[in-house]
Amino acid sequence: MAEGGSSSQDDRFHTMSCKGIPFTVPKKFAPYRMLGQGAFGVVCAARADGQTEEVAIKKVLGAVGEHTHIVEGKRALRELLLLRHLQHENVSCISDAWTSPAGDLYLVSDVMDSDMHRIISSPQPLSEDHCQWFVYQILRGLKYVHSANVIHRDLKPSNLLLNANCDLKITDFGLARAIDEDCGSGGIMTQYVVTRWYRAPEILLFARRYTKAVDVWSTGCIFAELLRRRPMYQGRDQLHQLQLILHQMGTPTAEDLSRVDPRLQMAISTLPPSAGKSLRSIIPHASDAALDLLDSMLQFNPDRRLTAEQALAHPFLASLHDPESEPVHSEPFTTLDIEEEDLDWPTVRSMIFTETEIWNQRNGRPLQGSSTNTVSASDALSDTDVDMCAAGDSASAVRPLCKRDSTSSSLDDTEGAKRMRGGEDM
Repeated sequence: MAEGGSSSQDDRFHTMSCKGIPFTVPKKFAPYRMLGQGAFGVVCAARADGQTEEVAIKKVLGAVGEHTHIVEGKRALRELLLLRHLQHENVSCISDAWTSPAGDLYLVSDVMDSDMHRIISSPQPLSEDHCQWFVYQILRGLKYVHSANVIHRDLKPSNLLLNANCDLKITDFGLARAIDEDCGSGGIMTQYVVTRWYRAPEILLFARRYTKAVDVWSTGCIFAELLRRRPMYQGRDQLHQLQLILHQMGTPTAEDLSRVDPRLQMAISTLPPSAGKSLRSIIPHASDAALDLLDSMLQFNPDRRLTAEQALAHPFLASLHDPESEPVHSEPFTTLDIEEEDLDWPTVRSMIFTETEIWNQRNGRPLQGSSTNTVSASDALSDTDVDMCAAGDSASAVRPLCKRDSTSSSLDDTEGAKRMRGGEDM
């Protein structure tokens, strides 16, 4: 139960306690239930005055403090800039953002019941229909994100939020990157993005530039993990990860290695030749259509991978695919200058405050007095951080998925599927 409190920083906000942790929130919100806690942040459920629907409020500790590390600050700013412009059913969008005088950053989004990692790790049965519906939603969200010239760069099961009727949302855009593929990226993209098990070969091989295809590879790894109930490639380090991929795929062709640094080509050529293993031998119970789509996503050469849009049209997803309900972004990003510009922390911090004030204005909290007294919200959490969908205990992970007739083996009648197909007003 939340307890009332006070805050002297700004009369637009008040401070309330949830499980002994203070949350500085707009006065309309009342935090009352803890959802999760990590090394760098906490998440609570809250309700607005007169509302019964819950929202999730994530508090990122010290994300905009005076001495915050520039890397964490840029991550927060990057996500604020992107999520202000991304609005899609399969993207975990924010509806509000602010900061506190203590330098904490807050984000408001929908409450979700669990995440893909918890579901895969649970005893919850997953049919191929479940896998089909989940992969469809990931690709549907990716088609939209990619159409905005944005690469997520950190797709993994814990960054896919789920609710009880199987609706899925992509979350955590803290490592996302806006690109202009026609004009080039403007510089070297860092290799240390994407959690290792979901990292595309071109990143493992230190490609100086990479494309949206890295997200398709990650989605393929997640698809395989859904089918197998364990990760596809569990490398101990960067080299071992590459070795596992090559062991399964076989020795790359000269054409596939054409983009790779000559020194790395030579290193790969010293490895024992391998014919690889078929996906059928690894996932023997999967349908031919499922394995064909998976093979089209897990191509060593990024040029040979399907795009998200092409994957949506694959026969495996034919029962769900509807181009009319798979929107693209109306105005693609052309640049995200914080990547190339040599910005110091005071500049980044000021930009975060500016972004936050936009949310204050949107939500009826116009600035009162000096802007130095207010702050905003974003997600600067790392791999060890709490997920927005954490439900407080492990029970949520095994909650029966997809409320449907017990005699049905299909997801066609789920509420989420109906909405995606336009059978129900949003």
